[in-house]
Amino acid sequence: MSKLHCYGTEEDIASCSFPGWGKGGCQSSKYVNIGCGIGVRLMGGTVPNEGRVEVYHQGQWGTMCNDGFTVNDARVICRMIGFETKNVTITPSSYFGTSTLKIMMDDIRCTGQETHIAACNFSGWGQHNCQHSKDVGISCGRTPLRLVNGTRISSGRLEIYHNNMWGTVCNKNFDEKDATVVCRSMGFNTNDNDPSVVASSEFTNNASSDAYTVHCSGGEIDVAICAINITNPACSSGDFVGIRCPRTDIRLISQSLPSSGRVELYHGGRWGSVCGHSFDSKAAEVMCRMLGFKPEYTSPRAKLSSMFGPSNAPARLSMMSCSGTELDIYACIQGAWASNTCNSSQEAGVDCSMKVELLVNGMWSAICDDDWDNIEATVVCKTLAGYPFDRSVTGKAFRNSFFGPGHEKLLTRVKCNGTEIDVMHCSLKEVTNPTCDHSNEAGVSCIFNEQVKLSGPNNITAGTVSVNVNGIWDRLCDTEFGNEEARVSAEN
Repeated sequence: MSKLHCYGTEEDIASCSFPGWGKGGCQSSKYVNIGCGIGVRLMGGTVPNEGRVEVYHQGQWGTMCNDGFTVNDARVICRMIGFETKNVTITPSSYFGTSTLKIMMDDIRCTGQETHIAACNFSGWGQHNCQHSKDVGISCGRTPLRLVNGTRISSGRLEIYHNNMWGTVCNKNFDEKDATVVCRSMGFNTNDNDPSVVASSEFTNNASSDAYTVHCSGGEIDVAICAINITNPACSSGDFVGIRCPRTDIRLISQSLPSSGRVELYHGGRWGSVCGHSFDSKAAEVMCRMLGFKPEYTSPRAKLSSMFGPSNAPARLSMMSCSGTELDIYACIQGAWASNTCNSSQEAGVDCSMKVELLVNGMWSAICDDDWDNIEATVVCKTLAGYPFDRSVTGKAFRNSFFGPGHEKLLTRVKCNGTEIDVMHCSLKEVTNPTCDHSNEAGVSCIFNEQVKLSGPNNITAGTVSVNVNGIWDRLCDTEFGNEEARVSAEN
């Protein structure tokens, strides 16, 4: 047998896809080895593709010693777990902590082509001259994925980086199982809600000429283990895959600014807060990005909720660990939800507000707060949001270097009439001391107003639809209102 592809649910190997008995050709160096009843896992990492390597043998878990451990050995482990094997790294000894388990493998020697760690040479099960200070840790590669031209980071036309190039994915036979693996690979929560496959016509423009087919069983931890093939010829532009991944519902609770407040996540049918001891600037960066604040224009800061008042949350998340690159805060969750994880004064808060700077003639310039009010602040927020606007955008002005002084050599006075869609269309004039100095810099808090909201007992996922028209909320009539209209309302 050669070119074998199984979904993992087959009861017989002959039920899998392959060219036929005796067909396909295969060299002896590529014969498959497997180990039944032997598994591997990664422990202690902040993301699924990294951690301390542990192996399961004869009913117990144990560690591996890093004596002579190479990237080839790590590739075999990553292949077993289901991650891609190109960008694999070995971390320093005990990088993910030391274990108290039995040291199970030592002096491992793999070629890198094996499909199972048991097929490699090693000193024997439980045979070693090693200490836990030399426990092996690795980081496996993940298949690069992106969602393009969506109004939110959780939706868009699917593109995959495979064989050193980006390509779209054809929608032939692409279903919710495939979408589930894609969303899971990107760090979205697929346990509580299913992703949806939508027409790529909603995410048009500049699609790659290269295209792939992707077929998964739904249980894979990463797309790399799915069947990925380049199509020839490529599918037409109307046949590309579009996806909406389920997002974690988040909000900031504050009595003052919409860009800062106590962090709350929707979990298990109710809102809960997060303990602040593990909530840092990286977690704040993920939160602000999810809320629509562009990272290149903000300096997210983690705060204690004592600044925003205590909550009555029935449950609090005990632990969170982010790298800052996650698309959804769900990928950062490490701890458990409970009522006694921390008290209300120790809950996490975040500040997504920003000091305003302009790039003028190749140099960054702070804005002087002379004549600075909500009109100018709103135009700045429109510039940051990007045209065309998928939500109504307003800005709140701050003066007197509210977010701290800068060190830019230039200071610029800005005057807008409110109709501009970009701050560079306003009147700009360079100013110098003593007219304005760094104690008089402008700041802004951007408010991305809702255009659609749900009212009812569960206003997160179901309810009566209302639309904001010129600041006035009005309910929608159900005449000719169908699934397509409901889908667009849910996206907003």
